[in-house]
Amino acid sequence: MRLKHLYRMLSFSLLVISPSLHAKSILKAETFGVLEKCVERAIVVDVEEGVNGIEECRHSRSLEMVCGKDGELTQLHAIKKLTSKVDDYQRRCEEKGGTIHLESGLEIENLDKNYCTPPQIVIGMDALEQTTCNMTSFCAPLTVHCDSADPTAYNNIPQITDLLTKK
Repeated sequence: MRLKHLYRMLSFSLLVISPSLHAKSILKAETFGVLEKCVERAIVVDVEEGVNGIEECRHSRSLEMVCGKDGELTQLHAIKKLTSKVDDYQRRCEEKGGTIHLESGLEIENLDKNYCTPPQIVIGMDALEQTTCNMTSFCAPLTVHCDSADPTAYNNIPQITDLLTKK
């Protein structure tokens, strides 16, 4: 009989210690990731034969005017796109009476441009075999959950003291 009580106590201890793991899910969890390009169609640059294309792209005034110094606008657009997706999910979750949390343990308020990679130069060729430049920034996938915000959801969880006093 004592073994049965010990088993109950151990099996419910996870619920008592961490009820959020057993919260009722309201919406299906979604994962958002972003690969942002500075411009939809890359910018053509003149590259002399034998010259490093990356350096030409890095010093391209056309690319800098569109993407910002060192491509900073690309990174800002990437985080803006990611936070917009998270905000939309949060709105849908709150409409159903839920609260969201990020699987990674991050707080939504802490998502800033540093969550995404610094802008990277991407070199390519267009249909006319001209060298093209673009900037990209990648925001790692982020999984968002929507759980019940009902504070009474855990009233029926046995407490350790209840399990110890039962015979």
